[in-house]
Amino acid sequence: MPKKPPLYPHIPKSQMKKKKTPSRDDVRVERWEERDRLHIGIQDKETGDYYVSWWDDEARQMFEDGFFKRGAKLEESVLDYAEERGILAKKPSSEQAKRKYTLLELAGIAEVFYAAQARGRATIYTFTPVYTSWGGLTQSQRDEAIRGLRERIEREGLEGYLERKRPVVGDELTEEVVRGLERQGYL
Repeated sequence: MPKKPPLYPHIPKSQMKKKKTPSRDDVRVERWEERDRLHIGIQDKETGDYYVSWWDDEARQMFEDGFFKRGAKLEESVLDYAEERGILAKKPSSEQAKRKYTLLELAGIAEVFYAAQARGRATIYTFTPVYTSWGGLTQSQRDEAIRGLRERIEREGLEGYLERKRPVVGDELTEEVVRGLERQGYL
């Protein structure tokens, strides 16, 4: 069977337009309500195509579950939800994007994380001790923890990192970490 010719032979692959995830600037929130019908959708500003739509009970459930807010905050809450679900590209907050933490600050942030986790756990000893407190780590383990923390914070911001970890570590531990970071002036 012969090989098919490319669809666009005159355009190099490197220059072909790749479909990008839309951002808030590319869409509008459409809301329509009539008697017992309700529609909320995210619509492309240029083409009018919908990226996602919620109709009737599905739309009402989004309000009941707390994802969508009523009134003036509706549009913002719909766009926030779409960003969280990956429907829209996330826009880094300007404050998070600007804040660069020094190594000393990163060490302080890591210490707050480890201290909060250690309060809920005991130190476990095996042939080699496994520590859950910051003070029990060797310098190379601390350096590795700081390096990983720096990468995550630079990528998603400190608040974004905390929110991503919330489902894993739980609300109680996350709130304890947030309080500790606020006391130290990191948030």
